[in-house]
Amino acid sequence: MVTSSKKSTNLQQIAEQFKRNQHVTSKIDLTGEAVYITVAQLKAIEKNLSVLPDECALIRITGATTEEGEQRYYSNTLTVYLDDDSKIGVFDTQFQAIEGFKFIKYETGYEGYQDILIEDTELRIDLSRSSAYNEDLRLPEKERKIGIKKGVGAPIPKLLASVPHPTVPLRDLEDGLVYKVLKKTGKSTQYERLRWRYLIQEPNGEEFEVYGNSDLDTLVEQRGCPCEFQIIDRVPYKEGQIIKLAAPEVASFAELII
Repeated sequence: MVTSSKKSTNLQQIAEQFKRNQHVTSKIDLTGEAVYITVAQLKAIEKNLSVLPDECALIRITGATTEEGEQRYYSNTLTVYLDDDSKIGVFDTQFQAIEGFKFIKYETGYEGYQDILIEDTELRIDLSRSSAYNEDLRLPEKERKIGIKKGVGAPIPKLLASVPHPTVPLRDLEDGLVYKVLKKTGKSTQYERLRWRYLIQEPNGEEFEVYGNSDLDTLVEQRGCPCEFQIIDRVPYKEGQIIKLAAPEVASFAELII
């Protein structure tokens, strides 16, 4: 039960302030990369945030150039998505799940929000929007079938987007390097053919996810995880490439001259 002694923090407003912070926007302009702000960086100023883990990527600021050549900046914070089991969850800006919260109330739409309660602190966070709901919002108000919704608890699941899974394309991997597949991390439902995602590791220890192809799927099925692979060929296909993979001992035959 929410009592009058609860604390309250509007994370959407804090994220908006960082979008106008010149130190942040200058860094984006210089590197071309998003800026992430963690709980550890903010909790000395906003003590309510101590209810979240220090490493939580609380805010993300990104930049983009419009068709007119204008540079704009965008902010987001903790967000409500559907998880891989189509259940409603809360995720940080690096798409890591947040635990131990209670849904309080929400309002959908472009300016939508979700209020959640963690321990004695109420946080106002972002709501994702499914593609179908976005299309509905683009219609004139009188033609919308869904429109703006308000309520207690969590919103209707069909209004929400699925949590993203940032991946590195196989084509961006380097020829000649030996990569290690650490584990399967799930399947995508965004493609006609369900595709496995894998957590892989570079020789320098860096880890990231990729979507598999038929070669990688077969290798993992035959050898299990962990297993290693290399790129052995890049076959031109339409406007892209088909990436051919094999285990390192097989890949060593690719350039053998007989």
